[in-house]
Amino acid sequence: MRSLLDAVATTEETSATRCIAFYRVVVQAINNQITAGNVLLFIQALNYIQTSLQILFSEFFSLQEALIFMERLYKFLDSNPTMDLTVSDRNIPNPITSGIVFDNVSFAYPDGRLALDRVSFILKPNQTVALVGENGAGKTTIIKLLARLDDPSGGRILVDGIDLKQLDLAQWRQQIAVVFQDFCHYSLTVGENIALGDLTALEKLDKLKLAAKKVGIADKIDRLEYQYQTLLGKQFDGTELSGGEWQKIAIARDFMREKQVQLLVLDEPTATLDPRSEYEVYSRFSELVTGKTAILVTHRLASVSMCDLIMVLKAGKLIEQGTHRKLLQQQGEYAHLWQMQAQAYQI
Repeated sequence: MRSLLDAVATTEETSATRCIAFYRVVVQAINNQITAGNVLLFIQALNYIQTSLQILFSEFFSLQEALIFMERLYKFLDSNPTMDLTVSDRNIPNPITSGIVFDNVSFAYPDGRLALDRVSFILKPNQTVALVGENGAGKTTIIKLLARLDDPSGGRILVDGIDLKQLDLAQWRQQIAVVFQDFCHYSLTVGENIALGDLTALEKLDKLKLAAKKVGIADKIDRLEYQYQTLLGKQFDGTELSGGEWQKIAIARDFMREKQVQLLVLDEPTATLDPRSEYEVYSRFSELVTGKTAILVTHRLASVSMCDLIMVLKAGKLIEQGTHRKLLQQQGEYAHLWQMQAQAYQI
């Protein structure tokens, strides 16, 4: 900040000096002490000096900004990990038999705000579970804890009775396929984007086509000039897709690993899809989750009635759980949300 103030002060001093010099030249020209050509030459020199100073200060400010970024980068690289990256010889239960247990789990942000407050539930093998609730209820936090992107602030997550922290992190993540709502757009080819779900299938075109077909994007890809070799994204002058088409590509990555994973998570999987595409994805959902524990996070309650268990979260607490019919009978939070959405479709 001090350097910035010094630069501003120097600029003001330079401007004042330039004005004084210009005034003296004008006075000399009026008194016929210098010629008009000298005045023109002086003005050109003054403009040149002004341009040079502007470039100099611009580069100075850019350098200051770059130094701040580098300082933050090195501070980040020198920081200690906030989560233990477990490397263990202990085998991941495969298949999971008793289920995944959240035992009084809490999660707090660094500023102390609670995202989850003593939440307990069981994810049984081969069960399809829906997490519903308003924004900020804690749904995505549960997913991040399951994927061990974060560790709980309190309580435990158990996999067949084993604390998740004791399992090898890399191996555990191989057992999970997740599509987050804020998925990435990679400036790679169509085939490479889909194959990120399973890099061993990068050269297996039939498998890529099957995954694309299951999410309803295959016809669009076939119409592209280079089909699965088409570069996506504007960064390298590639083809740009719509938001819904990008989301289908992201969901297709999950289909690439459907035979490998035990836990499948879809976080708002149809947020940017039109009603027809949404229907197509959910109509294939049962095929994707066969033999797996599946978690569906969504605001659209019409899509959760098919789930074995619905868990309702509010302000970081688990307030209701049960089947669609049971929750409607309870006339609680879920029934209230369902009625609000149903009314929007009434004529």
